[in-house]
This record gives sequence, C-alpha cells and structure tokens, in this order.
Amino acid sequence: MNRYSPATRGASFVRCAVALAIVASAVSAPNAAWAGTKAQLKASALSEQGTKFYLGGQFGAAEALFREAYKLDPVPGYRYSAARAAHKGGKLKVALADYNHVIDKYPESGMVVKAKFHREAVQKALAARGPAKPTAPVAVAKPEPVATPEPAKPAPVAKLAPAKPAPVAKPAPAKPAPAKPAPVVKPAPVTNPDAPAKAAAASKPTSIVKPAATPTPVVTYAALGVGVIGLATAGVFAASWKSGKDAYDAKYDDKEGVYIGEHDALQKEVEAFNNDLIVAYIAGGVGAVAAGFGVYKLLTAGEPGSNDSSETTMTLIPQRNGASLLVRF
Repeated sequence: MNRYSPATRGASFVRCAVALAIVASAVSAPNAAWAGTKAQLKASALSEQGTKFYLGGQFGAAEALFREAYKLDPVPGYRYSAARAAHKGGKLKVALADYNHVIDKYPESGMVVKAKFHREAVQKALAARGPAKPTAPVAVAKPEPVATPEPAKPAPVAKLAPAKPAPVAKPAPAKPAPAKPAPVVKPAPVTNPDAPAKAAAASKPTSIVKPAATPTPVVTYAALGVGVIGLATAGVFAASWKSGKDAYDAKYDDKEGVYIGEHDALQKEVEAFNNDLIVAYIAGGVGAVAAGFGVYKLLTAGEPGSNDSSETTMTLIPQRNGASLLVRF
C-alpha cells in the first residue's frame, strides 16, 4: 500500500486527532484543579474576614461574607456560619431556612447537631412572637367640595371735601422783663487751713508706723514647680500615646480593611494609649493652671526674699472623665 494513499492519510489523521485530544485533556485537568483550589482559597479568606466581623458584632456584614464563601465553595460550615450570623442579627426566619438547609442537604455533617439545637431556639422565639396581626385598612375620608367664593364688590369711595387751612394766630410782641442786680457776697476771712491739724498733732503723742514686710512668694515658687512638672509629665504621656497610636495604626491592612491581630490584644492596646492620652490631658491642665497661678503671684507679690503670709491652697478633685484643680487664695 502506498503511504500517501487516501486510506493511509486518513489513518494518520485519526492518530493525530487522538494524540491532540490526550494532550488537551492533560493540560486542562490541572487548570480545572487550580481553578477549584483558587475558589476554595478565596472562600476561606472571605470566611476568615466574616469571622472577624462576627466577633466584632457586625452580623450583617459577616452573614454576607459567609454566603459569598458558600457560593464559591459549597461546604456546610459556611452555610451554618451564615445561619448563625443571621440568628445573631435578629433575622430569625432567614436563620431557620439556613438551619433546615444544612440539616436536609448535609445529614452526615458534624454541623447537623448544632444546627438542630439552634433551630429549636429559633422556632421557640418565632412561636413566642406569634403570627403577625393584619393591619386594618385605613378609611380615607373623601374631600368635601370646596365652595368657590364670590368676588367681593368694591365699596364706593366717598369723596372727601377739601380741608380749609386754619387761621394762623399772630404772636403778641414779648416785653423784656427788667433785670435785677445780683446780690454781692462778702468774702469770708482767710484763715490758715493747716492750723487746726497742726494743733491737734501737737497735742497727741507721735507714733512711728513700721512698714509691712513684703511677703515672700513661697507659694509662687511651689506653683511654678508644679506647673513645670505637670507640663513635663503631659509631654511624656503625650509622646507615649503617639507611639502607641502609631504602632496600632501600623497593624491596619489596607487590602483586607481590618487590623491584623487578636481582638483582645488589639483592645488592650487601644485602652493603653487612650489612658496615656487622658493622663496627658490631666497633667497638662494641672501644669497650665499651676504655672499661670505662679506667674500671677510672682507679678503681684513684689520682690522675692521676704516672708509669705498669704494662705493659698490647691486641691485636685478627680472627675469621671478627668480631674479639676481648685485654687483658693
């Protein structure tokens, strides 16, 4: 037989087609497997993010992520998680349908026992609510026809008679009154105004008054010291708050939209640097008030170096969200 005959060429064509089919199936099988693995990985990432929302109390967002994960990888765990999120969010009828789906479609799954337990709780809650009462139709009153008002006829305008001007009275000429001469006051005799005071001073014993000593600003220096310490303490705690806040913000994942780390540890970090900020506010307020008071006393107490006889008290009163400084002087 000639190798270029039609029969030979047909057999060769069949062999080539079979070989190409085998190669195509070998190439497409890994691609299909990789597509399934990619969907499972994406579903796992969605489930992990939904768990974070669930633990944070955002049940609506968690339910949506669990349902998206179930569409990509239909395993009973994702559908059960969606039912739990709907149950926690108050969507009892939706949660009941999801529990029934898990029980009916996956009877051999380990989620069936939990689904039955929570389904009973949902059924009891729905039974306690009772059937919804139909609302009575609201009767709508027909609007009464509005009477068209007749146009008002204009009243006749009375013609006014022209007013006659009143006669103007001529003023009588005023007669000037004769001016009376002012009485002449005789000046009193001039006496020495210092004479009585000098006489009284001569009759009394002379006493020497000592000038009062200028008080030493002891309280002033104490207030300035408290102000410096308070402001320095505020600066230290403000720097600690800034450092803690930057470290917390560095854990934020822009792609996932969440903070990376355990929920309890992140909550403790937030409380720690918020406490530093509160202490910085309190210390800064106390330091500012004390420094201002010290400057005021320094400007009004005179030259330093004498005794301070003034009584000044400063009381720190703790409040619910801070503290108050009471200054008495």
